[in-house]
Amino acid sequence: MALPTAQIQCDVLVLGAGPSGLVSASLLARAGHRVVAIDSHPFPADGLLAVTRFGRQVLADLGWLVPCQQMQRSLVSGSLVIATPGERLELPVQPVMLVLPRRQATELMSSHALAEGVTLLREVTAVRPQWDGQRIVGITARSVDNEELSFSAKAVVDATGTESFLATATGQLQPRSGPLRCRVSAELDGADDVGIVLGIVNETWILMAGGETRMMTALAPGSLDRTSELGVEVDQALGALSFGVRRLGDEDSLVVASGYQPRVHAGDGWITVGEAALGSVVGLPGTLSVGLSIAASAAMEVDLAIRNRRQVTKSQLGATLTLIRQSLHIGSLFERAFARVVRSGALVTATDTEWRTRALSDLFAGSWLPLRRRLRAMVYLWMLDRRKRL
Repeated sequence: MALPTAQIQCDVLVLGAGPSGLVSASLLARAGHRVVAIDSHPFPADGLLAVTRFGRQVLADLGWLVPCQQMQRSLVSGSLVIATPGERLELPVQPVMLVLPRRQATELMSSHALAEGVTLLREVTAVRPQWDGQRIVGITARSVDNEELSFSAKAVVDATGTESFLATATGQLQPRSGPLRCRVSAELDGADDVGIVLGIVNETWILMAGGETRMMTALAPGSLDRTSELGVEVDQALGALSFGVRRLGDEDSLVVASGYQPRVHAGDGWITVGEAALGSVVGLPGTLSVGLSIAASAAMEVDLAIRNRRQVTKSQLGATLTLIRQSLHIGSLFERAFARVVRSGALVTATDTEWRTRALSDLFAGSWLPLRRRLRAMVYLWMLDRRKRL
């Protein structure tokens, strides 16, 4: 005989307990809503979190910034070194960039979310959405013990990363632009004197941090059929950058990105945040901060809708959707344009004036959110592309 399904009611259900999911959950819980966050993994993922301007503001608003800065393996730097096999450029980043080990930082954020009143359930996997007409009103999930759980909610926030659970479940996917990438995270040896470095070798992007952090997260082209080769490719890329560091660990840390991305980022009763919305620009150091800003914006709009006794609909989420669209447009355009500059060996000349240096710094930090910066970013992208074509 089948066991009865456990019924759990809440105001907001958050799928995914990574940084973006925890930001949305904590802000909504602080606003007085009953919030449940579920995550299919027993513990947070490894890797690096690079927190730039707007991410710092979100963490500061939550009271998390100082505890994150005081973490044992955190690294703070006012510059980002961009390196290729033939060129090296030190780019100022203001305010300073904060780099954290992902697992420890997420565990810290989880403890703060629990203190805000969030109910956090790990090893619970979302299976399918629950519908009322065209509206999502909950999620059916399954625990590690194979118990079926039914969550009812006024709104569902999808922070499932590149899996994009709700976009997949609703059939709102489209082929991902650019190369399919796999994420490789590992400890580093010999990185004591390395600051914060973004290394680019062909299609492989490596963000690494030295000092006490000594970790790297690489994004390399790949697929499920060739994951065994990715470690070799990352090691070769590290060698080509000539920093004298080597990767420790094996391919157990691989995360294979989906070959698709959401076509639609919200609907009646749901919205995507974090990597679930921004999977196509994960190569940029400022992506996390943009994702946190989107998560905070989504929490605000969901809170307003529920507080005003309105149903959470796509029209109620307009500001967040605009932020997602702008971030995807500028982020993906910049990533492609900058990759062309690197291939043509024009890295240093792309910063030969003060305003270009400032604009490039803003783009890498994900600081394209204000409109005035967005215009400057678009002009700079045009200049990069024109230089390449000339």
